[in-house]
Amino acid sequence: HVASVLLLSLTAHKMIIRALNSKKYDILIFIMLIYFFWELFTETDIRKISVSEKMKKEEKRGPKLPDEFIPFSKSDFTKYRILCLVITQPKSYKTRATAVMDTWGRRCQHIYFVSTKSEYSEENLPIIHNHAEDRYYNLWSKTKTGFKFAYEKYLDKVDWVLKADDDAYVIFENLHKLLAMYNPDDPLFFGLHFQKFTNGGAYVLSSEAVRRVVPVFQNPDLCSGQDFGHEDLELTKCLKNVDVLQTDPSDDKLEETFLGFDLWSMMTMNTDHWAFTKRRNPKIGFECCSEYPVYFHKISHERMYELEYLIYKLRVATAADIQSTYDPMGRE
Repeated sequence: HVASVLLLSLTAHKMIIRALNSKKYDILIFIMLIYFFWELFTETDIRKISVSEKMKKEEKRGPKLPDEFIPFSKSDFTKYRILCLVITQPKSYKTRATAVMDTWGRRCQHIYFVSTKSEYSEENLPIIHNHAEDRYYNLWSKTKTGFKFAYEKYLDKVDWVLKADDDAYVIFENLHKLLAMYNPDDPLFFGLHFQKFTNGGAYVLSSEAVRRVVPVFQNPDLCSGQDFGHEDLELTKCLKNVDVLQTDPSDDKLEETFLGFDLWSMMTMNTDHWAFTKRRNPKIGFECCSEYPVYFHKISHERMYELEYLIYKLRVATAADIQSTYDPMGRE
């Protein structure tokens, strides 16, 4: 690019000299070169403007759904108390983390975000700081930090601990419906289970499971003490070593309630895909997923606000609704 600019500059210089001799065609070429240079050097500014506008759009905060559309307050669900631990990162505070707080996070009895200390504004979010470097393979460190916090501060105050990524969307009414059938004093572990691990997008541990697993985080014979590692695989190993086994959260139709991939992928997944062959009750089409899903994964922060509308505000008119609105003097 630099070489091209130098070459064009030299050419332009020659054209200027010729243009000064008032040759008609040289003047025309000179004008064209001026136009070319204007396009070349203003393109960067235009690109900067478009990137800036895109960033503003990405940081735009969505509206909060009015309470009138939420069927239950967080104290009305069931007798069970849930602590939410959301794994995030500093650059997502204004987008994903804020969207979680504005949407499904409002329905957690207690909620904290697990992240790395940084210079980013924390947007008044309740954050637990993790010591490890903010990298994907250190999610295991963040997860352990979150569950240690739950063990030390909330073990006697909550019945269940939900761990979720910041691109998960949780439907709390359905989560409470699922948990109402179980006892948190039993060692239980809900999620989208595979043969050797559980999808890390979101999963739930009973208080008894947390009580058993956190003390062995530093026992190398039972659990990895390293910061790095595949969080979902490492946690599944630790839980298995303290006799906390995967609990199947499928509904009565054996349809998935924990949707660890985006909905389209769940519906159209190839039957030879590893995530299909390793699941307990794999299905495709509309039968892939329960009528009472607990969570969706791979959700953008904009889509979280859309889901608030689609789940809580949108209504489909019934035949009775339509009949009742006919003009009594009109057609029967």
